[in-house]
Amino acid sequence: TSSQAATPMEAGVSPRTGGATAKHPSEPTDAPQPHARVVGMHEGITPEQVEIVSRMLLDEFASVSWDGDCVRRDCFTEALVPFIERARARGDMARTVLPVCLHDSDGSQTNRGEFASVAPRSLPVSREQYAEAAHWLDAHLHPDWRRGFAGEMEGYMTLAVTHRKAARPSVVIWILDDERSMARYHAWVCLGEFRAFGGMHGATPIRLIAKDGHVLSAQEVEQMPWFPRSVEGTPWLPSEDPFSEQ
Repeated sequence: TSSQAATPMEAGVSPRTGGATAKHPSEPTDAPQPHARVVGMHEGITPEQVEIVSRMLLDEFASVSWDGDCVRRDCFTEALVPFIERARARGDMARTVLPVCLHDSDGSQTNRGEFASVAPRSLPVSREQYAEAAHWLDAHLHPDWRRGFAGEMEGYMTLAVTHRKAARPSVVIWILDDERSMARYHAWVCLGEFRAFGGMHGATPIRLIAKDGHVLSAQEVEQMPWFPRSVEGTPWLPSEDPFSEQ
């Protein structure tokens, strides 16, 4: 047997409540439906994006999840605050607000921002599902994907897939940083997830929210400069990409 102490989740105890938990948080398939997965930028969300996504979540969804980013202003997570506040007031946040984090994290990153008094801690995914997701990416993103997602970015890309496959969301909401430079496409987790799960034609509906707050049509998505990188069969690191020569 290992001498390493079990994490709260491995011991069957929720670090949020201290009570027993029947299911690992990377498997929130029992979450109230419809369930929204929200992804987006670390900084630069616009007031228009905050307003439209906040309203979507409140009006259309019973639960929400994301990959454990800190709940703070200027990040895509700012749009989650009204939903989180409502869930806390109703006393059902443990069932309906479901951030996750890497298996070796303590989950505290989620509630270190301005909304620390509101946001819950995120809960770690399992090592087994994380390993499965890494192998899945080899087949469904591109064999060279790790060259782009170097260092800690490999972990974030793998976490995104781990969570997406377990959560099985009704809808994915991508709060789009549509001004991102081409030089940073190679390590764009949202784009990697979009491509790996079939883009606009995947099994799960996806809504891309532009800077002005409107939901992009399929035709508008296809006009985005990053769209060619999302097409299955194209290299993740094209020869004209400066990063691919490093």
